[in-house]
Amino acid sequence: PYTTLFRSKKYILDWKYCQKNPGASEDFFFDVVRRDGKSTIVAFELEGGSQALRYVDHVKRSLPGFTVKAVKPSGNKLLRSLPVKEAAKKGEYYILESDWTDEFIKTICQFDGSKIPLVTDSADSLSGGHETITRKINNLTIKAVA
Repeated sequence: PYTTLFRSKKYILDWKYCQKNPGASEDFFFDVVRRDGKSTIVAFELEGGSQALRYVDHVKRSLPGFTVKAVKPSGNKLLRSLPVKEAAKKGEYYILESDWTDEFIKTICQFDGSKIPLVTDSADSLSGGHETITRKINNLTIKAVA
């Protein structure tokens, strides 16, 4: 999800997903980020293992001029989803009405912590975007791509 923070209100402006092979998924990711422009902060989950830091370096080299942040998550996906769930219950989230809105809401509402393709990645991406933007004070845009 493409999430913007303005004061205490959070806006979901776009939702893109890709379920393809790793090379095609990476191309999709870079295309979406480049389309959105260099004012977008690119935040994504830092996977475990020795290749993780190499991948972060690869993303930074592939997106010169962009702010790239890799975040190491803590806790399981269900626990990480609780803060965004609470914020949504408090009415802090606004979702742009678009052709993807109904499918996004349906997908996110299916998340129960179990591994369901698309559902788990979308919920985890939203949780990561929420965590990233709530750490910031100023108006900014975060790109979180699952």
